Amino acid sequence: MADIFTDGPVFEEDQGTVPEPVAPAPAVQPAATPVPVPDQQDTVADQTDTSGSSPDTAGQEPAQGVEEVPDAGTVDYTALLEQLIQQNEKQQELMETLVRENKKLEQDMKNIQNAMPSMMCMLGVIIGVLLLHILASYIRP
Repeated sequence: MADIFTDGPVFEEDQGTVPEPVAPAPAVQPAATPVPVPDQQDTVADQTDTSGSSPDTAGQEPAQGVEEVPDAGTVDYTALLEQLIQQNEKQQELMETLVRENKKLEQDMKNIQNAMPSMMCMLGVIIGVLLLHILASYIRP
């Protein structure tokens, strides 16, 4: 055991042997596997789900919220811009109406919350008086 922990060679009998050179293993080339191709490729329209839609609109996008851009030579963009400005003003008026209604509802809720403690006190007094009458009816001979 003592000779293992010394600075000298550990295995005396292996000093005379020369290791043989090791040739690197050839790299494995992945083999190309053929991908099976169907005879006829299905179209995307065949794969879409058209359940619940009429056959004449199958494959078409819904028109709601989608506007077509007309040709540049046939459109008066100032009229379109004025129309968009009018729509924006209407939406602004509706938004202001909603804000006013929201403020009104908030004020009503605050009024109800402020009245809640007094309502609870009144209900407590009424319940107390009723309980007092019930107990008084049992105590009377």
